[in-house]
Amino acid sequence: MWGNLFYFKNGGVTVKKIMCLLFVVFFTMLSIITFFNYSNYCEMLPYKGLKEISVEQFYERYTNKEYVKLLEEKMASINADLMYRATDFSSEKTSYILYKTNNKDDFFQELDLKNNGKILSPNQCFSTLSTVKNFEVYPMGISSATCDVTIEDFSYIEKYRLENCVFYTSSDDVYTVMEALKELGLLVELTDSSFAQSINDMQQPYLLLFVLMCLSIIFYLLSQGRKYAVKRMNGYTAKDVIAEELKRNFTVFGVLLFIIEFVNFLLVSVLYKNTFTSYFMFSVRDILLSFFGILAIFLVTVVIVVKTSNNYGLYLKGKSKKKAIFIVSLISKIAFLIMLVINLSICFQLINNSYSLFVQSKNISSVINNRAATNLYTEKVDLDNEDVYYEYVPKFNKFYDITVDKFDGIYINSLNYQTAPDGVSSFAEYSGQKEIIIDKNYLSVNPIHKADGTLISEKDFIDGKLNILVSESRGYTQEGLYDEYNSLLEMYFGTANINDLHMIVYKENETINSFNAMTGQTTLGHLDNPDIVIYDSEIMTEEMLPGMSNQFYLLKVNTDDPYSELLPYLKQAGIEDVVLETPFVENTFSNVISTYVQDFVYQLAFSMVYLISSVILSIFMAKIYIENNKEKIAIEKLCGVSFFDIYKRYIILLIGIILFLTVACIIMKTYFSMIIEPICLLLIIILDLVVFFITEKRVNQKNILSVLKGE
Repeated sequence: MWGNLFYFKNGGVTVKKIMCLLFVVFFTMLSIITFFNYSNYCEMLPYKGLKEISVEQFYERYTNKEYVKLLEEKMASINADLMYRATDFSSEKTSYILYKTNNKDDFFQELDLKNNGKILSPNQCFSTLSTVKNFEVYPMGISSATCDVTIEDFSYIEKYRLENCVFYTSSDDVYTVMEALKELGLLVELTDSSFAQSINDMQQPYLLLFVLMCLSIIFYLLSQGRKYAVKRMNGYTAKDVIAEELKRNFTVFGVLLFIIEFVNFLLVSVLYKNTFTSYFMFSVRDILLSFFGILAIFLVTVVIVVKTSNNYGLYLKGKSKKKAIFIVSLISKIAFLIMLVINLSICFQLINNSYSLFVQSKNISSVINNRAATNLYTEKVDLDNEDVYYEYVPKFNKFYDITVDKFDGIYINSLNYQTAPDGVSSFAEYSGQKEIIIDKNYLSVNPIHKADGTLISEKDFIDGKLNILVSESRGYTQEGLYDEYNSLLEMYFGTANINDLHMIVYKENETINSFNAMTGQTTLGHLDNPDIVIYDSEIMTEEMLPGMSNQFYLLKVNTDDPYSELLPYLKQAGIEDVVLETPFVENTFSNVISTYVQDFVYQLAFSMVYLISSVILSIFMAKIYIENNKEKIAIEKLCGVSFFDIYKRYIILLIGIILFLTVACIIMKTYFSMIIEPICLLLIIILDLVVFFITEKRVNQKNILSVLKGE
C-alpha cells in the first residue's frame, strides 16, 4: 500500500502526491478553522441560556455593601441567580470576570464545572487561567485562545459602580427575577443586546481547499484511466477495479486523517488543558462530515472513470505526457498564490499598524501619560433616537465646559484620518476630506507655527467666526477656502457668508498628532497637512457627543482610577448612564495593538499553510515539466543551448502566472478594496523563481546521466 503512495507507473505518482498533499493541507486547515471557531464558541458558552437585564437604583439608593447583600438575599429567597460581568484591564490579554450568586445548579447550562458551577467559598473560583492570585482555582475546561474567563463570588462586585448596571440571569427565571428586583425599588428592564457572539465560520479558505481537494481527486482518477483500461482487458471486472482503488486510497486517507487529528487533539490538550472532551465533541462532526464528503466524491468519480474505461483505445493511445497532472498543479498553485498574497498582505499591514501604534504611543507618551478618554455605551440610552440624541447633546457640551480647565482637557476630532477600506490610506486621502477639529488647549501640547515661524495662539482667533488653520502647502485663498467650506458655514451659522470665515496659514509639514489609536495609523499618528477647524462651543453645538464617542476628548487625571475621579462630573453633566468607562489613553493603544497581534497570528497560520503548499506545488510543476521533456532538455543542455531557450515555454508560463496574479491583485484592490501589498507579490515571484532554479538544477543532474545511459 505505502509503496503505491509514492510510485505509480506512467505518472500516477505525482498526481497522487498532490492529492495526498491537498488532503493533508485541507484537514490541517480544517483543524485550524475548527479551533478558532471552537475558541469563539467557548467565549460565548458562559452566556448560553442567559438573558440581560438592566438594573438601576432609581427609587432607592444603597451603599454598594448594602446593595450586594440585598441582591444576594433576594436571589436566595426565590432560588435564582444573578451574574455581573466586568473586564479585567490589568491583563495584557482580554480577560472577563463573571461574578455570580450561588443558588442553582444549572445556571451555566453549557459548562461542565465542579460542584455544578457553585462557588462554595469566597476564595474559590473557576477560571481558564491556571492561577488566580488569592484564589483556589478550578478549571473551566474551555479554550482561552480568544480571552480568559474567571468566575468569582458575587460579593466581589462591591468595588464597581452599581447605580446603573447590567446583570445576567437564567432565561427560565428572568421574569421572576425582574419582579423580585422591582420589589426592592429598582428600575428593571429586559435588554435586547447580548454578549454572546456569533461564530466566525471562516468559510473562504475551507471552500477553496475543498474544491482543490475535489479537483485533485478527479484529475488523479482520470490519470489512472489507462491503468483501469489495462486491468479491464486482463479480465478484471469494474467492481474489482473499484474495490481495489477504494481499499488502497481509503486506507491512506484514513491513516493520514488519524495522524493529523491525533496531532491536532494532542496540541489542544497540551496547550489548553482540560479542554479535550469539549473540543473533541465540537470538532468531530465537521471533521467526519468533511472526510465522508471527500470519500463520496472519490467514490462517485472512480465509478464513472472505471465504467467508461471500457473504451480501451481512448486510454491506450499514445504516451501520456501528464497534461492532467500539470493542469491540476497549475490550477492549485494559482489558487494558493492568490490566497497567499491576500494573507501575507494582511500580515504586513497588521505588523505595520502594530509597530506604528507602538512608536506613536512612545512618541506622545509625555502628552497621553495620565490622560483618560471616554467610552460611550448605549445599552440604557438609545442615541440613535433623534429626540434622545438631542436631549444628550447639551449634556456632553456641559461635561466639556466643566472639565476642560480643571482636567486640562484637550480635544482633537481626527475622524477623517481613520484607515480607509484599502487599508493603506486614510479617509482624508481616500475622500479628500482633510479637516480636523481641535480646541484651543490642543495648541499647548502640540504647538503649531505660522508660515513666518511664530507660534499660533488663542490671540490669533476671532470669536464668533469659524477659525480655520490651513497649511501653506494647500495654497488656499480666502475665496478658495470659502468655496471649500461654505457648507460648513451654512451648518454652523445658518447661512454661508465669507465674512464668518477667518483663515490662518500655518507652516507646511507641521507635526500634527492625532493622540488617538484609531487615526493616523499609517503615518505614526501624524496628520498630513490637515485643515484645522478651531472648536467654538457657541457655534459648534453638536460636536462633543460624537467626538467623545471616539475618544477624542482627553482629560488629565491625578489618580489610578480615572472613572471614580471623573464620575462626579459625569453625574453633574447627566451623562453617567452613557459614559460607563474612562480608560487611560495609553491603554487604548495597548488594546488595539493586542487585537492586531491576535489577528496577525491567525493570518500567519493560514499564510504558512498556503506558502508551504505553493512551494510544494511549484516543485511538482517544475518536475513534471522537466520529466515530460527530459530527453529534449538533456540534449539541448549538452549542445550548449541557452537556459532561456531551453525553458522558454515554461518561463512564458511563469510570466503568464505573474501577470494573472498582478491583474487579480489590481482587481481585488481596486474593485473589492482588499489589502494588497506589492512587496508580497514581489517576494512570491522571487520565491517561485528560486524554487524553479533549484528544482531544475537537482532534477537535470539525474536526467542528463539517465539520457546518456539510454534509460
